[in-house]
Amino acid sequence: MQTCAELTDLMARASELVPALQGRVGLPQPGEIVTDGDDHGVIESLLEHHRRHHPEAGPHYWSIHCWALLIWQPVIISLVSVHVLERSIVLRRLAQQAADGMVAGYSLPPQPLEPGPTDTLIQRTALELRSLCELLLTQLSRHTRHTRVNPVLARRLLADRVLATLLYLLQSRAKIDNAHIESLGRQWLSALSLERASDLMVIELPGGCRLALDRKGCCQHYRRKDGSLCASCPRQRREVRIERLQQQWSQDA
Repeated sequence: MQTCAELTDLMARASELVPALQGRVGLPQPGEIVTDGDDHGVIESLLEHHRRHHPEAGPHYWSIHCWALLIWQPVIISLVSVHVLERSIVLRRLAQQAADGMVAGYSLPPQPLEPGPTDTLIQRTALELRSLCELLLTQLSRHTRHTRVNPVLARRLLADRVLATLLYLLQSRAKIDNAHIESLGRQWLSALSLERASDLMVIELPGGCRLALDRKGCCQHYRRKDGSLCASCPRQRREVRIERLQQQWSQDA
């Protein structure tokens, strides 16, 4: 009973942060994306949706966008488990729902969420996340007939997603300073074997300093006819990225 209560609490906390992240305690259902069985053509349908809706973007965009869709939920679940509940989680039986070109919604079987020191929690959970994402990358690669998924770019985007989520969870906490967040970021990337695949940078603002994501991978969104380079896109010079982020933050203030 306690096992389900902890997992239900995790799912509730995650959905508070991202409403689309709706979880269910239970076994996988037919038509969900799993890594230990047949995905019943769900990933192929996901790719086909983006080929059909964004034909001009090309195979590099289709494959890497689907990769981003496959990893966003497990990354957030992992970091919420460690940094909000202070527990580690097992992800190997994660099942994800996909429909209309989007991956949103998931299930996990009942399991205990183990407590421990933060560094131990990061090590345990990163091992789960790394194993899951490697299996997802293998699955996705089987479906990309037109071009293979670039594994270097895929891992850079995974690292970017991890650090972006860490910033989202921790940057507003008054008791956690920039140096501590940077240290936690390095721990996560090391535990995921993604050292130097992403980074954080300090940006000067009128009221002090703020951490931002120093991306190493491009999401390829600019390839769409309605696309453009993100403010933090690494295709831009560093000074351009900093200037765009400063402008963005000033408008949000």
